Amino acid sequence: MNNVTSTPDSQLSAQSLEASLTAADLRRSITWYRDVLGFAVDREFSRDDQLFAASLRAGAVRILLTQDDGKKGLDRKKGEGFS
Repeated sequence: MNNVTSTPDSQLSAQSLEASLTAADLRRSITWYRDVLGFAVDREFSRDDQLFAASLRAGAVRILLTQDDGKKGLDRKKGEGFS
């Protein structure tokens, strides 16, 4: 995170939030973030005419959505690495 301050006696103070999320259906996720939450699409990333990621923003919040390629298995446990 950029511009983050925190002390034991205070709450977290941040000026931006950036996250990277993997989607099972990238086009559907882009549509939901844009039409329901109001994000703007900054950029779409394609390789061999295949969309694989999109960068979205809403104010100081930025999200990178990427297409799940299935290499880790479609039935894998989601959210690993989060606690």
